[in-house]
Amino acid sequence: MIKLFVIDDHYLIGAGLMGEFDGTCDDLVVMGFAQDLITATEKLKSTETDVIILDLFIKLTDPVANIRHLKKTFPKTPIVILTYDDSIKWQCRMFAEGAHAYLHKSDPLESMRDVICQVAAGRIVLPHAVARYSQSKMNEIVQPVLLPDEKEILNEMAMGNTLKDIASKRLRTASAIEKTLKRVKNRFKLSTTYELMAYMSRVGEI
Repeated sequence: MIKLFVIDDHYLIGAGLMGEFDGTCDDLVVMGFAQDLITATEKLKSTETDVIILDLFIKLTDPVANIRHLKKTFPKTPIVILTYDDSIKWQCRMFAEGAHAYLHKSDPLESMRDVICQVAAGRIVLPHAVARYSQSKMNEIVQPVLLPDEKEILNEMAMGNTLKDIASKRLRTASAIEKTLKRVKNRFKLSTTYELMAYMSRVGEI
């Protein structure tokens, strides 16, 4: 029996996997579920787990920081990323950070099961897109990557929207948008929003 622990901020995803992998008709069973990393860390300390299933985009958190935390805290437990995101950059970045597999939430159940079983057996399962990624671009995987929300904000700024406009559209405060921009600038080691916009334009992110 392969014991799984699911971390996903959408309860229905966790409940769905618990229902599908219940241990009765399969050799997989979900031993625990958490909707945030803090709760997951506490539960994992007392839960027997063979494979961690980690949602790529947990609300208001950094995917890279999340997987680094889990790798540091539970170094012997392999991690499978589960997401709706097909970005080659995010796939490569997660494997660069130590992920063992990358699953799409719409993948057939049997396909998920096969990949998880391979991971539990100690294998790293590379998606075809990552396996074909040209060597000349592989150094990109160590570069910072934008979260979907961050990319949308920068694109809106590139179209001439003010922070107030963006905040109003997203039902957030201008201060919250500024904090998001500061977080991105720190991640890319840039000092000003102008430098950030110029850099993102050069690399084709906006």
